Amino acid sequence: MARRRTRRDDASTDTTARDDDVGAVVRAAARSIADRLAEFPPVDDLAHDDEFLQTSRGLSRGDVRLETVERLARSSNAIVAAIADRALARRESVSEEWLAWGFRRLKHAYAGELFFLLEAIERHSHSPLLARVLANADDDWAWGWCLGVITSFAERRVRAGEEPTAADFDAIDPSDEEDVAKVVAELDGVLPAKTMREFDEWRRRRAERKLFESLGRIWEPSSEPRALTSVGGRAVAVAALDSALRGGSDGSSVLLVGEHGVGKSAVLREVLGPLRRDGWLIFEASATELMAGQGYVGELDTRLREIAERSAGRSSGSCRRSPKRSRPVSTRGVASVRSTSCSRTWKQVRSGWSASSSRAPTNSPCNSDRAWRRRSRRFGWTC
Repeated sequence: MARRRTRRDDASTDTTARDDDVGAVVRAAARSIADRLAEFPPVDDLAHDDEFLQTSRGLSRGDVRLETVERLARSSNAIVAAIADRALARRESVSEEWLAWGFRRLKHAYAGELFFLLEAIERHSHSPLLARVLANADDDWAWGWCLGVITSFAERRVRAGEEPTAADFDAIDPSDEEDVAKVVAELDGVLPAKTMREFDEWRRRRAERKLFESLGRIWEPSSEPRALTSVGGRAVAVAALDSALRGGSDGSSVLLVGEHGVGKSAVLREVLGPLRRDGWLIFEASATELMAGQGYVGELDTRLREIAERSAGRSSGSCRRSPKRSRPVSTRGVASVRSTSCSRTWKQVRSGWSASSSRAPTNSPCNSDRAWRRRSRRFGWTC
């Protein structure tokens, strides 16, 4: 038995027919434009084409359903998508779902579509936008038409008062970092000088974090209850260690020595917690982890030197560095927790492996007291 048609069915049929008619008009206009200009026309030619402007104005009218315009904006035809994007930039609102899709689409849009897609995003998104858009950079953005579109967008956002900081760049996916860096380099002179410096600093810190994660662990505050540091002389050790890390003038490291159970870990947690809250990157690794894969003394020296240089902000690469970061001890620095040692072990190390450690390899970095003193001077260890 056939179901009786209702007014709702009729209305739905009419809406579908109107949507199909609108889509047919837009696609016909896109074919005409492609015939006259090109399948991917230059941005200026598209923006000044009368048929393009007239068709997009028709889509922006209130009697055309928003869902229809958003669906056309997802078209695989670049000109159809550009027409719909321009119409959405002139609508009162868009759906949150389409807006999220629009940010994802940035990476894949050709220059003409990109221009009008950015117009729509600027119209309907909340500021700041510059860093969020740059986080979706594609390798095409660093040259040609796309670079011109992105440069114009960046100039508008800077005039609007946007000045991205290092925190704004944290949303950049590591796989996109090189593409973003190329675009930012091309925008030198357009982006504020402070933003350029902060981006370089952000890249340096991300690179050093990647290095330290490959060698050990990034230290995070423990959820365990804090131990008492006001007994057993711990408060003095906490103050001395904090002073050495924050205010040392020679960038020396500190070796924390004490018998088992005296509270070395508690002292470290007490000192490192405030440093972590102040923005320091704290790296933790055991001697075994640092020496893993290092078959010769020279390899270990190279690894330790790289750790020291990364901590001091003197790493090589394309990132510029601030002269203020010429040593590892600074207001916002890197603290590397390599090891703590009990007194007996420390005495054995200082004596160059005593008779009880006669099985030590001849190429051990702690083979002799002379070698130990030489490395202590080289890496600035104090105790």
